[in-house]
Amino acid sequence: MATLFDTLLAHLDARSLPQIEEVSQATGVPFHTIAKIKRRETVNPRIETVQKLLEHFARTPKQRRKQAA
Repeated sequence: MATLFDTLLAHLDARSLPQIEEVSQATGVPFHTIAKIKRRETVNPRIETVQKLLEHFARTPKQRRKQAA
């Protein structure tokens, strides 16, 4: 059974660094924090960070664009 962290890693693995920058801007989570999670340098991020990122990925692309505007 996949954990929330595994789910987050799958989302991050599917994105390029420019896309990670967009995620950072949309969520307020620093780019370097997200990049460290993506590279598996941070294996125990704060739950608030994981929640923000998973909530972002749970939104549809249309909802994400609306939020960014």
